[in-house]
Amino acid sequence: MKNHHHSHLHTDSTAQTSAPLPLSHDEIASCARELWEQQGCPDNRDEAIWLEAESRLLAARQDVSREIPAAESSVSSG
Repeated sequence: MKNHHHSHLHTDSTAQTSAPLPLSHDEIASCARELWEQQGCPDNRDEAIWLEAESRLLAARQDVSREIPAAESSVSSG
């Protein structure tokens, strides 16, 4: 899979006060490679797979951030 530099995907982090750190290129590339291999290593889907990987990682990160307070509040003392 070709390496892609998507400079247009970078967002202004100052506008997101409580958002987690932005995804790194390596994180997205790793996920995208897995998706690419799962889809049979297609030649013409690099950008679509990259965007899907980014979307999945962002969704997973949001799920984790939602679960943390619930996990802390469900700890029993007894």
